Amino acid sequence: MRHLLVVGVLLCAAQTWADDRGGWRNDDVVLDKSDLLRQVQTALQNVNDALARASRRDRQVLTLLQNARAELERTRSALEAAPRARDWSRDNRRDDRRDDRRDDRRDEGVVPPPPPVAAPVVYPMAAPQFGALRRAIRGESFSANKLRVLEQAVTAHYFVVAQVAEVLGDFDFSQDKLQAARLLQPRILDPENKFKLYEVFTFGNDKEELKRILQ
Repeated sequence: MRHLLVVGVLLCAAQTWADDRGGWRNDDVVLDKSDLLRQVQTALQNVNDALARASRRDRQVLTLLQNARAELERTRSALEAAPRARDWSRDNRRDDRRDDRRDDRRDEGVVPPPPPVAAPVVYPMAAPQFGALRRAIRGESFSANKLRVLEQAVTAHYFVVAQVAEVLGDFDFSQDKLQAARLLQPRILDPENKFKLYEVFTFGNDKEELKRILQ
């Protein structure tokens, strides 16, 4: 019975120290390699002594002792092949540094995208300036001069459809109104209201031309 108890303890120890392939388990454990080797060697010696004293007729005890000796020998081989804690820690640190350098080199070639540029905020021409523009247009006698004043204004200002309609009304002839619409069309801030400009014109041909201008 005493032999069976010893065998059970040794088998548990052997299964804990080494896996079925004779290597280490997946869980990393840092232990004193020299101390473990001494313990395994002592246990192996005890098993050999037990085998020498065991009765040859007790085949069950002999089998257990032989299995324990085999497990302990495998454990001893695995321990002898295992790195020391200091070497294991140094190798892991070296691997970590190598990974960090590889990540740094990978990051060096990456150029971050530029920040998005906010769209400029624009507003329609202020009422005082718009009134001054209309007075300047009406102050000219010839259509070419009226259009020249408007051309200068549209380079620096934006308009809503209601303002555009008023400016078109300051021109006497349909062709001048259409030319003014061509100048103002790119500067309209509320294109959803462009349909209101058709009211400025009377004839169908002029409205068709306005349609092409506003597209």
